[in-house]
Amino acid sequence: MGIAVSNVVFDITTGCNLACKYPCFAYKDNRRATQEVADRLIDWLLDQPGDWKSLGFFGGEPLMHWKLMRWTMEEARRRAQERDQKITFSVTTNGTMLTEDIVKTLAENQCGVLLSIDGPPDIHDKMRVFVNGRGSSKQVMRAAELLLKHVDELPGLTARVTWHPQVHQEGRRVAEFLVDMGFPDVAICPVDEADYEAAGEAYVQAERELADWFIERTLQGRMPPLSFTTRYLQSIYNHRVLNKWQAQTQTCGAGKGLLGAGPDGSLYPCHRFAETPFLQRFKLGDVWTGLTPEREKFQWLNIYQMEFPFDCAKCPAWPYCSPPCIGVNGDFTGSLFKTVRGHCVWHRIHVSECIRIHETLLDNDYYHEQARQGFPIIKAGGDAT
Repeated sequence: MGIAVSNVVFDITTGCNLACKYPCFAYKDNRRATQEVADRLIDWLLDQPGDWKSLGFFGGEPLMHWKLMRWTMEEARRRAQERDQKITFSVTTNGTMLTEDIVKTLAENQCGVLLSIDGPPDIHDKMRVFVNGRGSSKQVMRAAELLLKHVDELPGLTARVTWHPQVHQEGRRVAEFLVDMGFPDVAICPVDEADYEAAGEAYVQAERELADWFIERTLQGRMPPLSFTTRYLQSIYNHRVLNKWQAQTQTCGAGKGLLGAGPDGSLYPCHRFAETPFLQRFKLGDVWTGLTPEREKFQWLNIYQMEFPFDCAKCPAWPYCSPPCIGVNGDFTGSLFKTVRGHCVWHRIHVSECIRIHETLLDNDYYHEQARQGFPIIKAGGDAT
């Protein structure tokens, strides 16, 4: 029996008002969903087995299609209540179009928000610019202030940093800035497809400084909520202290419990597949006719089907690393199963620093307390928008 779909990420528009300088998978061909598509998507998702559903909004920049997004949330919530189901919402946004009214509506719908923000204005504006080349930090800092005013009403509010190693070499300053702003989760997400070897020692040093800061804060009894650090610390702790380690052999939920829906109602393994021409060939159906047998190919997808640029058996990161993103693989290698080199390089550096954090804090009672509670927040960041 197939795995039931409970989570759909809706590419409500592929248009974006930014022209970020780092690689962005969004194709930006300005396709927009219609109310007819959104209407059918709601019913299709609620028709799936189970009484707990999740609907995420992605792009492009989803707030460019705010009127339809608001209608979809309100209508989905109403229909879910009629069926005695629970539905939750989330949105990934660059923040430049957020207003007080929009934030209040998101809060009323308890919509989780992942805000793409790369740190202090001078760092953020290096890459996240408007089409005219002007930095977007002024608008994004205002968005951050609005969101943090409603932090208790926005589940899972996250500051999502896209860390490109050849530009961002101040991980500590970025993390400190965002944590001190008050974000309950700061996800510093390295770009898989970047050339970390070209960045050389500068990236290694940036990771080292970030780890040093994490140690300093933890020794002060205020462990920072860096989810791309705590998720690896949890695996290390489970393995080395609790003897409960288990290899992460399964890939993400793409094509399994998670699907992506394109602006035209087509269904894909995840939202990333709805964006680029190469990945669109893996269409799994649509919201009118349902899923095709092709979906079965994704049901048992695991790490052992992947091709890696290094020998995993000889890699110190292997016990704790995460499976690669099949969407990134497809976009940058032409195969879902061939892993981009950068994924392995940054994992080896990051996991090595996480091991150092763990070993440094082993005599600290507060560290053990946090680890045994599952750490403040343990979850992955999303794709940049």
